Amino acid sequence: MAKYITRMGDGYTVELTESEIRADIEAGVADAVERGEIPAISGEEKDAIFEIITMKGSMVGVERGREIVTTSDAGGFKLGYDANIAVDRVVNTQVHE
Repeated sequence: MAKYITRMGDGYTVELTESEIRADIEAGVADAVERGEIPAISGEEKDAIFEIITMKGSMVGVERGREIVTTSDAGGFKLGYDANIAVDRVVNTQVHE
C-alpha cells in the first residue's frame, strides 16, 4: 500500500497510508463536531482535505475561494518576545497550542 509523506501539527514528518490519513481526518472531524458543537463536513469536503494532504509537492494550497482565515492572539509568541525568554519557534508554537 502506498505511503504519503506529510507533517503533523508540530511539523514532525511522517509517512502514512491512505487509510491512516482518512482515519485521522475522520477523528479530527468528530473532535471538531463535539468540541465546536457544529455539523460534520461532507464526504466531498473530507476528500478535498485528503487531496491536499497527499499532494506530491512540498508546497501545497487550496483553490481560490476555498481559503479560510485563521487568527491567533499570539499567546505563545509573547513568551519569547515580550518575556525575553530564548525559545525556538517550534517550542513557542507548542506552548501556544
